[in-house]
Amino acid sequence: MRRIGTVHLNVRDLKKQLQFYQNTLGMTQTDEQGNTVTLGAAGLPLLTLHHTPDAQRIRGAGLYHFAVLLPSRADLGQFIRHIAEKQIPVQGASDHHVSEALYMADPEGNGIEIYRDRQKQEWGQNGQIEMTTARMDVEAVVQSAKPEPFTVLPEGTIMGHIHLHASNVPEAARFYLDTLKMEHIADYPGAQFMSYDHYHHHVAVNAWAGQGVPAHPESLGLRSYELFSDVLPAGTLTDPSGIVIDIKPAVLA
Repeated sequence: MRRIGTVHLNVRDLKKQLQFYQNTLGMTQTDEQGNTVTLGAAGLPLLTLHHTPDAQRIRGAGLYHFAVLLPSRADLGQFIRHIAEKQIPVQGASDHHVSEALYMADPEGNGIEIYRDRQKQEWGQNGQIEMTTARMDVEAVVQSAKPEPFTVLPEGTIMGHIHLHASNVPEAARFYLDTLKMEHIADYPGAQFMSYDHYHHHVAVNAWAGQGVPAHPESLGLRSYELFSDVLPAGTLTDPSGIVIDIKPAVLA
């Protein structure tokens, strides 16, 4: 299927980041090579941490957040209850009409969304996807939670989408639409949303970090990300902001 694959992050404190992603987010280690560790869910790689202890965080294009898609509302409720019990800080909880999402950050400030999708037939009318931002009914989501304690991300969890700070939103959007052959889904003040297969979005780009700011793949934060697609040969591309994309062949369902 066409989708976002593994997100690669440069991190300063690998041990602390591993503790967060394993103990708080419930990821499990799938691979380790030198100073690089890959984590995922039920054997599916989601995140690779590259230990870069001398790297600095530089304001620029790059990660706004990556978004981990859970299989169900019951899974999201279970995760939210886990976060509440551990008193882990969050940044917000939103109902986007197409989805319900919890927002947080890792210890080095990388944005994370944990979400579940509603059924596609609920996303809009006449083929038009409607996305909004309203307050999530957290109590109702938690009431739907699986009864057992959260320990690890469940089977069926994938990297649902990635949201990027772009140097120039129109230029970035043209790249994803024209070069990567995505479909335009929606506009938001300062942002555009695009996808394959009429999903609500696989990639979003925004101007909220400022106009003209370049990416710094050697700095802390986003190093690169994978995109499974059938419209380009396997290889590496760089978007107009300088963000590195590793194209992988998609297996279409």
